[in-house]
Amino acid sequence: MSHPLLNAAVLRAVERAASAHRGRPWVSTGFTSLNDRAAHPAGIYQGAPFSVFAKLGSRQHGHAQFTAELGGVDLNRRLSAARTPVPVGPGVLRTGSSSLFLAVARYA
Repeated sequence: MSHPLLNAAVLRAVERAASAHRGRPWVSTGFTSLNDRAAHPAGIYQGAPFSVFAKLGSRQHGHAQFTAELGGVDLNRRLSAARTPVPVGPGVLRTGSSSLFLAVARYA
């Protein structure tokens, strides 16, 4: 069975968001599933100079849930010295009936 984050429309959305975030083209060169560590379908798209962590929410309230999660990450970053994930683009995207949470996974 194929991973839902490898769906062509989802991959295109991630590459567009990462390209906009970077300011020039970004292409995924590989993928690692994190489904065994997450409640949502999740994974890391490898790329240079950074990789992208993604979670897919297909439920009715996925966009609101991910927006709240992103708000919590932002609040934590502003109020503490904790290192927090950097959102890719807006951090939350709609892809058809699903939503994506996107953050920089690591720098190469």
